[in-house]
Amino acid sequence: MVAKYPFGAGLSVAGAGATFGGSSNVTVNGHKASAESQYNYVALELGLPGLVLWISMSIAVIALVVRRLRRVGDVELRLSIAAIFAAFIAFTIMGFVGATMSNLPFGPFFWFAVGVAAYWLGGGLEREQGAARAVSP
Repeated sequence: MVAKYPFGAGLSVAGAGATFGGSSNVTVNGHKASAESQYNYVALELGLPGLVLWISMSIAVIALVVRRLRRVGDVELRLSIAAIFAAFIAFTIMGFVGATMSNLPFGPFFWFAVGVAAYWLGGGLEREQGAARAVSP
């Protein structure tokens, strides 16, 4: 697929949006293109650059969680964040057997988890607390 469509075949050629406005006529090796897995889905719609960015972002979020989760001081908050990312890692692994981003449960959850990682683990909270300490007398 990457050899035939290195920059992707276009948006909504597979998955949930494939039938909007008529059916897609994109073929791979003589067969109609389909989203058999999340990584196949991303490669079909966004090409190799999109697939590299998708995998890089997923790995970066998981690495951020692994490195910084134990720095969260509140035990209940740490447990809640760990629960979010346990599901995030499970959905990322499930991407090998199905297109998860085109389905309702994981699509919004993925971006929610990325936002949680950015705020609680990426330093957003620390910057906010540091600015509040600098302003208060």
